[in-house]
Amino acid sequence: MSSIFHDQSLLDAFKRAASNDPACSPDALKLNVLDWCLEPNALSFSPLDLPTSVSAEGFLWLFDHYAAPSAFLAGRLRSVTHSFGALNDMNGYNCAWFHYLCKNITVTRDAHGKASISDPGPGAPQLKHGDLTWIRSGYFLRWAVGSNRDPEVTLICFEPSISLKERLQQIPSSSISNSVVRDPYSLFAIVLEELSLQMDNTVGDVLNVFQHIEWNTLTTARYRESFTWLHDVSKHILFLQESAEATLLTLRNLSWHHGRILETVPDPDRHATETAQEMLAHAETQFQSTSLRLKSLEKRMDNIIALQFHGNHCDRNTLLPANDDRIRESYVSGDYGTSLLTI
Repeated sequence: MSSIFHDQSLLDAFKRAASNDPACSPDALKLNVLDWCLEPNALSFSPLDLPTSVSAEGFLWLFDHYAAPSAFLAGRLRSVTHSFGALNDMNGYNCAWFHYLCKNITVTRDAHGKASISDPGPGAPQLKHGDLTWIRSGYFLRWAVGSNRDPEVTLICFEPSISLKERLQQIPSSSISNSVVRDPYSLFAIVLEELSLQMDNTVGDVLNVFQHIEWNTLTTARYRESFTWLHDVSKHILFLQESAEATLLTLRNLSWHHGRILETVPDPDRHATETAQEMLAHAETQFQSTSLRLKSLEKRMDNIIALQFHGNHCDRNTLLPANDDRIRESYVSGDYGTSLLTI
C-alpha cells in the first residue's frame, strides 16, 4: 500500500501486544486453511483479529504476508458497524474487505418454557434479559490480476460462524473455476447471505422473548415486567436495528464497487460477475426484510412500555386508600418518580 495512506499506528497495538509476551511466535495463531484442487485458491479461518498477546505476532505475520492495508485494521480496532474498503492493483493484486458487528442474543428457557435473554459469558452477571456479548467478524479478500498471472484467490475469515464455515467448505470444486476465479466477489455474496440468516435468527430469538412479555401484559392484569428488564430488551432491539442498517450500508457500498467492475469485465467472466451482482442484490433484500421486522418490533415494544407504565400508575391509584391523600402523595411522588427515571 502506498506510504501516503499507510497508518503505522494501527499496527502498533499488535506490536505492543506481541512485545508483552517475548515467547509468542507466529505459530501461536492457529488457522484453518481450505485449499481447492491444490490450486493457489484458499480459504483461511482465523480467530478475531484483536491485538492480544497470544496471537498478535501471528496477525502481524498474516497482515504482512497478504499485504493487508492498515485501513483493514481500522475497522476492527475502532469497533465500527459499517466498514467496506477496496484497493486495486497493489503489486499485482486487488483486495477488498469489510467488518461485521452485531448484537449477540442468547436465549434460555425455564422449566415452563418461558424464554429469557441471558449472558453466556463466564462470570457475567446473570441479570434477566441482560446480555453484553457481541458478534464480531471480518473478511479480507485478495486475488491476483493480470493476464500473465495464474488465477489466485484468497479469502480470510476472522471469527466466522460455524454455519459459514460449513457453507464455504461445501462449495463444489467446479464452482471455484466457473465462479470464484472469474469473480472473487462471489465469495462475499455467500458470506453476506449467511450473515443475513444469522441476523434474522437473532431477531427471531428476541421476538420469542418479546412475545412472552407482550402476551402477559395484554392478558394478565397482575403481570408487570420490571422497567429495567423492558429497557434491556428495548436496547437489544435498537442495537440490532443499528447492525442491520450498518450492514445494508456496507452491502450497498460493496455492490456499487462491484458494479463498476461489471462495466469493464471481459466477456468470458461476464456471466459470473452478473450472477454475483444478482446474489448481492438478493442479500440486500434479506437485510431489508430484517430491518423492517426490527422497526415493527420496536414500535410494539414502545406500546408495551407505555401500557406497563400507565398500568403501574393506575394500579397504585386503585390500591391506595381513597381517603388518605397524605399517603397517596407520598406513594406516587416517590415510587412513581422512580419508575419514570428507570425508563
